[in-house]
Formats: sequence, C-alpha cells, structure tokens
Amino acid sequence: MYLRLRQLALVARKLEPVIDQFHDVFGLEVCHRAPGIIRRGLENALMPIGPVFIEVVAPVQPDTTAERFLERRKGDGGYMYIMDCDDIGRRREHVKALGIRIIAENKRAEFSPVEGFQMHPRDTGGAILSIATHAAGENLFGGFEWAGPNWQTYVRHEPLKSVLGAELQSTDPGSMARRWSEVLERPLTKAPTGEPEIKFDLGFARFVFDRDGRGAGLCAVHVEVTDRLRILDSARRTNVGIIGDAVEICGTRFVLH
Repeated sequence: MYLRLRQLALVARKLEPVIDQFHDVFGLEVCHRAPGIIRRGLENALMPIGPVFIEVVAPVQPDTTAERFLERRKGDGGYMYIMDCDDIGRRREHVKALGIRIIAENKRAEFSPVEGFQMHPRDTGGAILSIATHAAGENLFGGFEWAGPNWQTYVRHEPLKSVLGAELQSTDPGSMARRWSEVLERPLTKAPTGEPEIKFDLGFARFVFDRDGRGAGLCAVHVEVTDRLRILDSARRTNVGIIGDAVEICGTRFVLH
C-alpha cells in the first residue's frame, strides 16, 4: 500500500502575478486551469514539479472561503496538503472512526477517474488534509484528474527538480504531528533539524513552530534543485523575497536543497 504527497495548494489575492513569479524564478508551466471552479468564486492554476503539483487559487468574487483564508492568515499562503493512496475506502472509514469531519467528497472521471475526500482542518490541524485514489495507481506519471489530460508535457526538470516535502506551523507542532500520525497511520520520526516529521512513500510532512505570527498553516515547501544560483539570481531580478536558503512566493517559503 502506498501513501504519497501529490499536491500542495496555495491561496493568493491575485492569481496571475503569483503564476508569473513561479515561471520567472522556477521555470514552472501551467498545465491546467479548472473552468468549473469559477462557480465557487475562484480561479486556479496547476503547475507540475515532477509528479507533484503546486496549485494556486485566488478569489474573483467577494465572500469566498479563499478570501476568508486570506484575512485569517494575513495574506497569501498555503492551505491544503493533498495525498494519494491505493485504499481510499479503508482510509475514509479510519478517519470517520477517529471522529474527524469530512467536509468534501470527490468522485470524478473527466480526465482520469478519482475518488477522495477532504478533512476539517479543526479536526486535524495545520491545513486542509485531503486524500484520494487515482486510476493511474502506482504510475506517478499517469492520469491525474485535477491536472488536465496532458499535464505530463508541462513537466520541467530544471532548475527545479522535485518536491521533497512541506512544513506546517503551529503553536503546538508536537500535538499536530501526533494527530497527523494517527490520521495517516504513519509513525513519527525526526527531521535532520529535530522537528517531528512523517515520511511518506513520496514526500514528508514536517511540523514546526509558528515563525511569523500568522497562525497555523502550510508555511514552507522543500524542493530539490539543479541550479541554486540561477534560482536566487532570478529571484533577485524579479524582486522575489529571499530568506536564507529559501525564496518566498505566495507567502510560502520554498527551501532549496
């Protein structure tokens, strides 16, 4: 059985400037925009980094969940950690047995059949946690419903090679880590820097203290790169923030490895 990180979702006040930054700094290309999301007052774009996707959503109407998120987190930032597995039915029953509320169910087959669900962030902590089973199974470069029919042609391997994992911040990272470990049925380990961490078949979730006073949320993405200097130079030229060994886009640190 596998359990893998497949997508990280960020929220921005304005979509296109953020997409431009991802392209200018990392060379990422948009593989899909979901037309139906406009009914929820949103627009979006997905960009592949290997078999893992960065999604950015932005409100285009007032009083959306995205707009409320932006107010609560004081600006752009990460809000969903999305996984795939091969046993969605069993995992759904496990989550329900823990008393965790399911806030959305997904079952679609427009491009590639998928079935999944999202959990209430107050019951898990940190971010909206989502799990799905995709028809492509173990094939990481097979169909992925949310990314459109030809997402593979948009994959770039340099200067950004892969997503290694993500950090979630809170005032009590140990408690959040234990909850995620219980929900996802994976043991806690320690990151090289000492924080609690859960390793998956692809990617990791790391739990850290709130560093910026913005409250609990997805705060950083760790990425493997082929040319760190090129990325940092591109960030400087486009006025993208550099914080130590990371660049900041959409209120989220991208830590370069």
